[in-house]
Amino acid sequence: ERAQVEEQLVIYRELESRSWKVAEGVNIGKTDDYFRFHKELAGSFSEKGRYVIRMLTLDGEPVAGTFGLLVNGVFWSLHIVHDERWNKASPGTYLESLEIRDCFEDGVREYEFLGGFLNNKERWTRNFRESSEIVIYQRKGILPLVYLAYFVVKPQLKKLRARLRSTRKAAKARLTASAPPARFVAPLPLKALRNTVSVPEDHIKDYFPFSADRVRYTFSATAGLFQAVNALGMEEGKTILVPSYNCGHEVEPLIRAGFKVSAYRIDAEMKADLDDLAARIDDSVAAVLLTHYFGMPQAVAKVRALCDDKDIFLIEDCAHALFSDNRENTLGRLGDVSVFSLRKTFPIPNGGAVVLNNPEAEFVDEPEPASPYSAWQKMLDLSKKSLLDGGSGYPRAVELLLLPPVFLLLFVCNWLARLNLPARPAWFNPDDEDFDFEDGVLYWEMSPSSRKILESQSPKEVIQKRQDNFRYLTKKLNATPFCQPVFQGLPKGACPLYFPVRVYNRDTVLYRLHLKKVFACPWWEDFHYATPWDEFPEAVALKDRVIALPVHQDIEIHHLDAMVEALMNDQLW
Repeated sequence: ERAQVEEQLVIYRELESRSWKVAEGVNIGKTDDYFRFHKELAGSFSEKGRYVIRMLTLDGEPVAGTFGLLVNGVFWSLHIVHDERWNKASPGTYLESLEIRDCFEDGVREYEFLGGFLNNKERWTRNFRESSEIVIYQRKGILPLVYLAYFVVKPQLKKLRARLRSTRKAAKARLTASAPPARFVAPLPLKALRNTVSVPEDHIKDYFPFSADRVRYTFSATAGLFQAVNALGMEEGKTILVPSYNCGHEVEPLIRAGFKVSAYRIDAEMKADLDDLAARIDDSVAAVLLTHYFGMPQAVAKVRALCDDKDIFLIEDCAHALFSDNRENTLGRLGDVSVFSLRKTFPIPNGGAVVLNNPEAEFVDEPEPASPYSAWQKMLDLSKKSLLDGGSGYPRAVELLLLPPVFLLLFVCNWLARLNLPARPAWFNPDDEDFDFEDGVLYWEMSPSSRKILESQSPKEVIQKRQDNFRYLTKKLNATPFCQPVFQGLPKGACPLYFPVRVYNRDTVLYRLHLKKVFACPWWEDFHYATPWDEFPEAVALKDRVIALPVHQDIEIHHLDAMVEALMNDQLW
């Protein structure tokens, strides 16, 4: 009845007073008029039996609430709230699960999450419906400035305020903490940004691929792969066999270069199925792409022998395998060409490398300078993350002092990028996961700022730290019943990129890990259009279940212990 619904709405408003929504100004009781609107909405729809409000109570006290509209078999979720005192118990999530269950048990055909995209909604569904916001205004007088202030400047200032508030809380906690802070820098190490002057004793040019006779530094591994296949002089229209488990950015440049692609099987342990690979080689195949996942060597000698027997090229994808090697010291050296990603290991704005091992291979085109705008924007973004996460190595007071100018400069760059000033692809972001990027970026070379940072790095320290961190997690997590490490050990010579684990409720695990400041990431969750995914269930399972835990050179023992503690927590699962 209307009176009952309105009474419950008053209780809901009181519950909101104990939640984060009041501080953010998104509560239904933020003004009397706004609350009056919700009461009228509730009264109108309750008379038609279409208004539903639910409460979760503990010892008679409300700890979570939600309400929505039921119209034509579709439930529209309008609001949800929980008492912040019970954050660790996730009462809102629990109530949401009960509501979804009740809806479908009652014959509801759709449950609609309204509002903007939030990670917590992705826990329940992978079906997304895009919504567009259209703003119409006259281009006269002060109206364009009002638009920029309200829709461009204001959202950025709100983000800045939220991050600064979070940073102040973290800084206060750091000052009062007796143990080292369990904060993670994800997914890349960032402390190296501070030291770009000194040259370490073990110079990076003494390590492969930097020591190779014929190496070219490209904007990214994707650009490097494009330039590498062109260097082989293969006939356009031929087929290149690619691994079924792929991120797509090693497939797209092959298609852009004029080749067809066909997938071969990668098993659940990320090993190439050599029998399946051999069975797929016919007269149309010109080359095989072999990927060393997370720095773990594939059976490259056997694949090399197979390619020699079939008189086709071998392309080694070493994007994950910088500084990795195998027992024979041949990783990256047996392929006719080998491609590396430098920016996955070091905090640089861009960077890839191509090694030509085949003496007959020759680069076709001269590289083009990378856009300085792209490099500036990415350097500012890396600096922002470093300062916010306390990974710069500077005293916290200095970090807080540097944050405002970095935010301001980054805001200007992002605003110019939105306006396409200068035009695309000047502001191209190498982290962009889309496959519709401009062809021009495939010809770019690595920027001078990336070269400068690389010259100050110590590969020996990087390799040792990554190996030690990987072995530590292997020892601690092998007995974990809830998540399964993809690799059971670290092969001799391997330098790991991440520590991949397989979980069965990935999105929920990631969300809860992030709440605990463990910044793991879903690995390769996007599906490239050129791979027939229904033929490769193991690859689909890897995409759906694998998360990558950081083991990079900035990770310390207390970080690893906090990570293990989070993963061993029963409440996580």
